[in-house]
Amino acid sequence: MPTTLKQVAQAARCSVAVASKVLNNAKGNVVVSNETSDRVRKIAQQMGYRPNHVARSLVSRTTKTIGLFIWQEGPFSGISQDYEANMIAGIDEVTRQRGYDTMLLNASGDDPLGNCIDKCRQGRFDGLILLRTPEDEKWLNQLAKHMPHVVAINTLCEAPQTDVAIFDHHMACKLALEHLMSLGHRKIGFIGNTRPIHSGSARRDIGLEQRQLGFIKAAKVLGLQIDERWIFDTQWKQYVPKPGEDFICQEGHMAVQWFESLDNKPTAYIGGVFRSAIGAIQRCQQMGLSVPDQRSIVGIGDREWCKFITPPLTTISNSLTPIGHWAATRLIDRIEHKAHATQGVRQVFAPQLILRQSTGPCDA
Repeated sequence: MPTTLKQVAQAARCSVAVASKVLNNAKGNVVVSNETSDRVRKIAQQMGYRPNHVARSLVSRTTKTIGLFIWQEGPFSGISQDYEANMIAGIDEVTRQRGYDTMLLNASGDDPLGNCIDKCRQGRFDGLILLRTPEDEKWLNQLAKHMPHVVAINTLCEAPQTDVAIFDHHMACKLALEHLMSLGHRKIGFIGNTRPIHSGSARRDIGLEQRQLGFIKAAKVLGLQIDERWIFDTQWKQYVPKPGEDFICQEGHMAVQWFESLDNKPTAYIGGVFRSAIGAIQRCQQMGLSVPDQRSIVGIGDREWCKFITPPLTTISNSLTPIGHWAATRLIDRIEHKAHATQGVRQVFAPQLILRQSTGPCDA
């Protein structure tokens, strides 16, 4: 039989309330001296006492657990991917400091969204972080009925009670353009999405769409003339990837092939996703184009291994770990009533230019 709190209290010659205050951080007006606290902890350790979290959750109506839901968008989404891993690193740092566990929800099966709501109904966690969020306002609002504490990451959906952490996609493109223009480039291409929505490769890539819009908007603000052919997307190529294919990198290959076929060629490219920028570097090298001497390339998003390719990729960092840190902090504050939950907040995270060796002065 496991040791009970009552047995520890008897051995430590104190009340159950005192033992609970020391071992379970129970709330109340009980004041415990340091001497008593040390004695209770020592005896609990000797007796092998472990808190009964199930019983405690029944009394406190909390589980000290938060759920993580990752909407599976394609082969490059999931807990094994660096996008999720970097955000989870920020989440984990906060949950450990605040004494919470995390539960990863199963997003597989025929109805992952319904499964997520079912888990919320079961009361298995106190709050939920959506690491990748479906662009489905109806589902988000339905979710809020069963889980009052939700933080969604990178969504444009309007859900009144849901907090949102979002990367500033528009500013990311403006930073990339300003950097390339400072090097003398005026003919700048953008590598967007070539996959039709019905291709099954993923849902709409909202982040990439926003970056493309940000590219067009920033170009106007900066007085940059953009040939419509310099925006490589479904208007010029529709590509249905093979299962498991690195289609984003392939888009970079196809974009360079397209740009170099034009009579009015860009001298620099912005990859809407850093993987497409890497694909663009590879294709330039295959075609005998030197990067950065003949073509400069910037990627949106940054990962550790971007600095290990040849040449190391200049990127716009998208603050994944800070986003995870904020999401967990905001969620736990809501759970513990340290933040108002009646109206959701939208926190925008600023990008940062990471200079490496894939950009250089324009030679044209």
